[in-house]
Amino acid sequence: ERVPERAGQGSIDQDLTDKDLKKLQQYFEDLSDDEVDEEEFITMIKSLGGFDNRSTDEFIRFFSRIDANANGGVDWDELSTYLLIGAEGQRQMNAMTEDKKFEWKTGNNEIQNLHKGHIGKIIFDSENNKYYTYSTTTYDG
Repeated sequence: ERVPERAGQGSIDQDLTDKDLKKLQQYFEDLSDDEVDEEEFITMIKSLGGFDNRSTDEFIRFFSRIDANANGGVDWDELSTYLLIGAEGQRQMNAMTEDKKFEWKTGNNEIQNLHKGHIGKIIFDSENNKYYTYSTTTYDG
């Protein structure tokens, strides 16, 4: 059965499905050793299908990010922890950058504006009878 190419829009882990994770978990459970080296890891991921458009360097970088203890091997705990932490980080980043509607009702007038991130200050300009918002946003990693 030919697996279609994956989106390839981000890192390899973003293209892994729940079905892939179950296959990977089973792969690790069937190992006589608890971990795989870089070459075996790349073969294992490629065996899922749909990664033909990825370079060997991408697989090596993916392996290196997962190998938390830098011992040259990856086990199921390292892989699953990496994927869970990455998924949570992505969820938090999406939540931080989604548009939030700021509404302020004053009498019969409703002031609306879209903001991303934290509003630091709301300033009222009495000469022009307008409200302005001041925000600074940084996403340090």
